[in-house]
Parts: sequence; structure tokens; C-alpha cells
Amino acid sequence: MGAVRRPRSRFEQRGFSAGAVQHHHPGRRADVRSASTGTQIKPFLRSNYDSSTGISSPREQINEITSYLDASMIYGSDEARALALRTLGGAGKLKTSSGNLLPLNTFGLDNGTGGSVDPTKFYVAGDLRANDEIGLTAVHTLMMREHNRLAEQIAIVNPSWDDEAIYQRARKLVAAEIQVITFNEFLPALLGDAAPSITGTYDANSSAAILSEFSTALFRVGHTMLSPQLMRVQTDGTTERQHPVATCSCEMPSSRWKT
Repeated sequence: MGAVRRPRSRFEQRGFSAGAVQHHHPGRRADVRSASTGTQIKPFLRSNYDSSTGISSPREQINEITSYLDASMIYGSDEARALALRTLGGAGKLKTSSGNLLPLNTFGLDNGTGGSVDPTKFYVAGDLRANDEIGLTAVHTLMMREHNRLAEQIAIVNPSWDDEAIYQRARKLVAAEIQVITFNEFLPALLGDAAPSITGTYDANSSAAILSEFSTALFRVGHTMLSPQLMRVQTDGTTERQHPVATCSCEMPSSRWKT
């Protein structure tokens, strides 16, 4: 009986040698082997997991962000990040940079940018992926500006309120706006008649955690919605069709989505 040949992987079909495609685990030095086609590395990142799972029970990932529609992508999922993004100057606002853009990461927050490029050249927001592609950056900038717009209005109506009270009220309103957009517009457009209803009674005993199957598989449908290009829209509403902006579909460890 002749030898059974395994099918070539998609990496080998693209000219990469099987011996040259290595798994790269965080905290470990990547194993690089020479091959006839040169040295190629394909990094595979494992999600952080709960070490008490995975032996007699299914492996579960560690929560890194909140699972509620609480606008944590704008404000952060931990106190340190939330405080670093605030001006704390009495107006309840979020920090900005020149041009009323997102602040630059001059305060050393984890930003998921990697590489040798100066981290202070990147924007920073509540979520690590604010620099991943221009669409995300634009939405983060929009919601930061919305928070500061609301903070100004709240301060006028409530002149005796301090920074914390203004900030929390503006944050609550921004979160409500995101919830309304999600349930009244986005989900119906995505799911049609299968979209969940927003009517009902809040149940404090219901878990809002995201299933691993959803975070690592179904949730990736969002990546399929990215257009390869974004049109440049001028201040007068016209579009610059000759020079669209290229977008980038970036993969992140699934633990960022797992809650």
C-alpha cells in the first residue's frame, strides 16, 4: 500500500514551508526554522484562560472587558483606564488631543499597538482596538465628542455639580444612546424579524456573560461587515471618490471579546 500524503495547508499552497510556519505563544520565544522557501513566521496567539478549567471541564477564557452595553469601549473596563481618560478638571469631560481628536497615549496605557513605533503616536480610548482601523477610530472619536458635548450641557443646567456627577451623568446618557442604536437600529438591520425585543422587565438574575462559542465564532460576523474602503466625506457632504481610504480587518485574541 502506498504512502498516504496529507493535503497541503493553505500556507504551503502560498509558498510557505510546513517547517517554517510556527506557533507563537505569548511569553515564549518564537521557534524559527529555516526552510527552502526562507523563514516565515505565522503568529498564533492563545487566549488567556482560567487554569482551573480545561481538564475535567471545558476551558473557559478570562474576562477582560464587560459584557454589558455600558459604553466601556469609550470609558474603559477598569478604574485605572477610566481615570486616565478623564480630564478631572471639574467639567466632567474626557481628554482630547489637537483638533478635538482622541488623546494620544502619553500616559502609558496598554494599547494593543505593539511593534517598535513610539506608542505616544497612537490614539488611546476605552478599548485597545481604537487604532485598528479607521472606522473604529472615527466611532471612538465621535462618542468621545458626544460625551464632552453632553457634559457641557449638563454643567449649564446643573451649575452646582462637581466633576464626578457631570461625568457619570454624561456617561450614562452615552451608554443609553449606544443601547438604543444597538437594539433599535443595528440588530433589526442585521437579524430582521429575529432581532430581540427591547420590551420586558429587567432580570437581575439573568447572566449577561457571552458564550465562548459566540465570542470566537458568531461574533466574527462583524469582520465580514468591514468594507475594504471608506469614502472620504468633505465638510460640505460631498465625497472624494478618487482617493478612498483603505481599511484594515484586524484579528484580536478572542479573550478581548469574552466576558
